[in-house]
Amino acid sequence: MTDLPSTDRLELDNGTQAWDDVLDRLTAFVESWESEAEPPRIADYLPESPPTLVRLVLVELIKADLEYRWKHDREPRTIEQYAEEFPSLRGSNGLPCDLIVEEYLVRQQLGLAGSPDDYLHRFADQAKSLERLFAIQTHNRSGTLRMRDDVPQIEPGQRLDDFDLLETLGQGAFARVMLARQNSMQRLVALKVSRRCGQEAQTLAQLDHPNIVRVYDQRYLSDEGLGLLYMEYVRGDDLAALVRRVRETPPSMRNGQLVLDVIDAALARHDEQPSDELARDQLSRMQWDEVVCWIGAQLAAAIDYAHRRDTLHRDIKPANVLLSAEGIPKLADFNVSFSSKLEGATPEAFFGGSLAYMSPEHLEAYNAREDRDASEVTGQSDIYSLGVLLWELMTGQRPFADESLSDDWYDTLRDMTRRRRRGVPAEALAAVPEGCQGELVEILRKALAPDPADRFTTAAEMARRLQVCLTPEVQRIRRRPEAAWYGYARRRPLVTAIWISLIPNLVLSALNVSYDWFAIVKPMLSEQAQVEFLGRVITFIKLIHYAIGIPVGVWYALPIFLSMRDSRGPARDAIARRHALRIGDRVFLVTMGAWSASGVVFPAWIDFTAVELTPMLYAHFFSSHILCGLISGIFCFFLLTLTTVRVYFPRLAQVSQLEAADAVELAALRKRVSFYSFGALVVPFASALMLGVSDSEFRASFIGLGVLGAGLLYVANRIARDLLQDIDGLSFVAESSTETTRPASVIGLSRTR
Repeated sequence: MTDLPSTDRLELDNGTQAWDDVLDRLTAFVESWESEAEPPRIADYLPESPPTLVRLVLVELIKADLEYRWKHDREPRTIEQYAEEFPSLRGSNGLPCDLIVEEYLVRQQLGLAGSPDDYLHRFADQAKSLERLFAIQTHNRSGTLRMRDDVPQIEPGQRLDDFDLLETLGQGAFARVMLARQNSMQRLVALKVSRRCGQEAQTLAQLDHPNIVRVYDQRYLSDEGLGLLYMEYVRGDDLAALVRRVRETPPSMRNGQLVLDVIDAALARHDEQPSDELARDQLSRMQWDEVVCWIGAQLAAAIDYAHRRDTLHRDIKPANVLLSAEGIPKLADFNVSFSSKLEGATPEAFFGGSLAYMSPEHLEAYNAREDRDASEVTGQSDIYSLGVLLWELMTGQRPFADESLSDDWYDTLRDMTRRRRRGVPAEALAAVPEGCQGELVEILRKALAPDPADRFTTAAEMARRLQVCLTPEVQRIRRRPEAAWYGYARRRPLVTAIWISLIPNLVLSALNVSYDWFAIVKPMLSEQAQVEFLGRVITFIKLIHYAIGIPVGVWYALPIFLSMRDSRGPARDAIARRHALRIGDRVFLVTMGAWSASGVVFPAWIDFTAVELTPMLYAHFFSSHILCGLISGIFCFFLLTLTTVRVYFPRLAQVSQLEAADAVELAALRKRVSFYSFGALVVPFASALMLGVSDSEFRASFIGLGVLGAGLLYVANRIARDLLQDIDGLSFVAESSTETTRPASVIGLSRTR
């Protein structure tokens, strides 16, 4: 026996150290009972410290001692007698209620227990807690951590009914699972052998899903007192083996091949060869966060399938997920599930689960001192458990790994509940490996929300969001190298939008004014008129041009940037997303309006104040301004829209949280991108047309605009190509929000790379 450090409270190393120590001592105690002539002394198996661990071990040892003494008639003892020998057994809340119920259950099996009411009177001070615990534990037959008599002692090489036992696949508190050959059907099956007949077979019979282990049938051997449940044999290993390998592997070396290595090792132990399936090839090329999404999406789809058939699993953990030879996860072990479709089934029947993966409300329902009823544990609890499982798969550690033990079991449950009520702790977030998608972390945090109302409404919704993370379209957006420009745009969105809008207009204004000066003003106007042109016309008209355009653009864009800085509610954020996708169009309209007005006011001012202009000059001024407006407006549209799609829009909505309304807006934007691309094509052709009909002195200006138009066409086509790819990716995500989740066995694979 190894002593643990003496502390007031024992912090568990990764949630397993104390439990391993308890089980080691309990196993040794049971082995002594079975191998020695005299009953072993409980005191010999207790640790010296800390008190919290001593009391926990003591309670579990007494449970085992009760069972052996009463069932084998070896000086049976009552709880009070144990309390006399071990005064520390009485805590601040009296004797452990689960220990009291254990005495009742052991004696009940022998027909010596009387009724629960006798125990409620015998321990009147604890009647309320006992009453709740009797309702839970009497269905489970025992609350001990290890029940050697309840697990059938069978070995490979034996034959049970129609089954030759080949190999032990696993063992739980109530059953042993064997690899067996069913002789009548000449097939391998997973045979679950137990001493009780629960509702697992009937529950699984209601379910037919590629990610749920298929049950064939069950039999009961009355002579041996054994229940046989035979199921699909899943070639591979369980997810618990993969989690262990994850802990041993540095984050940088985790990828899809790690899953296949675990599976192939299991196949090698059974002298089986890996299959050559497409799924394996695609899985091997996945990055680790993609693996987590892929496995999670399939399990979530399976859970949703069960929920839609009124079945809760209630014990989702890595050991209850099997991996096929192809890497397909399959949910197994519905031993403590609840199906409302089964006649006589109640939520309390076989109510249990694994503490480390329980939701806060599940822990409360399991705690006899809490008022929560088992019927209040809903599908959101299964979603929570899946969140814990996937977090452990992602990081190698559970998000609530630092559980603690107090001097009372039910206080421990209450402490575990409080920890979960505080949400995912900062240390768990800090342990997320670099390179894991922020999207995946947010999905898991939502699944682990303390309040069930804040979690996913259905497991299908969680499956969809995980599935979306795997699509090539989203991966292209997420994994695209980002220039420093995007980082600046994210930090200074309004300033960025203003500069994007100003620069094309300023460049075209400078070119336009320079041409007008050298081609028209200087040759045709006196020096005094030239001074007036510079001092009044340019200053007044151009500054008014921008003084009006900038505030109009800011007024339109302000709600967008306010929502980017701080969410203003789903409805307002949806409006902001719609405005963001249209900001390029608005700036284009403002730009064209300003340039069109300038094309009219500018020559009219000259005509009114300096020299009379011919109709041809009016046409020249107006057409050159329109072409300049088109060039600068189309530049603004493409640059702003690209920034919106890559910076503003993702900030306004998580990539996987887009809605059907967003799909409509994105589809409309795609059409507008094509329209503006056509507009970019029009500019050089319009310049060529104007070149053909204009006087010789104006030909240089239209040649220059034609060159600018050709440059615009090249840039617009390059940007449009990238934009359309990004829009297609975002559209796929948005459109998938209205689709039914696809069959889980193909989730991700058909779209991954």
